[in-house]
Amino acid sequence: MVRFIFALLFSLFSVLPAMAQQYLWVQIEAQRTLTGAQSAARGYAAAGVEDVTGFALPGGWYRIALGPYAPQ
Repeated sequence: MVRFIFALLFSLFSVLPAMAQQYLWVQIEAQRTLTGAQSAARGYAAAGVEDVTGFALPGGWYRIALGPYAPQ
């Protein structure tokens, strides 16, 4: 039973990185505050830029990015 659980976890964690590589984002800006990041994202969206997304980063920063896009 322990081997089965180990094999299941190993296969799950070996597949996740491959799945994560199917899409990518292009960072266009980083902001120190959440309100600054939200304002920047709204500005890009109002200017007609499509696929604007935001992510929280370690250290309290926020990323403004375009995507997700296929690697091609």
